[in-house]
Amino acid sequence: MKRILIYVLVPALVVSSLQACKKASGDYPGDRYTSDMMYSKAYEPYALNPVMGDSVGALLPAPGTVPYTGNAISGNYDNEMGDIQLPYPYQNTIEDYEKAGLEVVSPLQYNEIDLAEGQRLYTNMCAICHGAEGNGKGYIVTAGKYTAAP
Repeated sequence: MKRILIYVLVPALVVSSLQACKKASGDYPGDRYTSDMMYSKAYEPYALNPVMGDSVGALLPAPGTVPYTGNAISGNYDNEMGDIQLPYPYQNTIEDYEKAGLEVVSPLQYNEIDLAEGQRLYTNMCAICHGAEGNGKGYIVTAGKYTAAP
């Protein structure tokens, strides 16, 4: 009985170990360290709500929500009220991106303490993947651990 277990168990372990070492190719993208950063765990708006299975995920908006009557991808409005209702005057163009970068100011006030804490958190939690400059060239990419830059 002991020999049978050895003759069956050892080859099974060897095969499963070799199978786990295959390279990324075709439909197999390789192992992922943080798949939740690539694939959202959020549920679709009109799918069943996982919390309340008898209702859909899209519920009434919160009080004070600004209605948007346009197309989020093209930036075009379905009616003239969209210009009045949506407090974002920029279109989906390169020129308006640059214009917004010059004109839009964050209402949040920050100081050197907040910046230092943010840098500490980024260095500890994010830089290993995303790089010190945020360019996707962190240690795990430059060392060849993962082929795709995050």
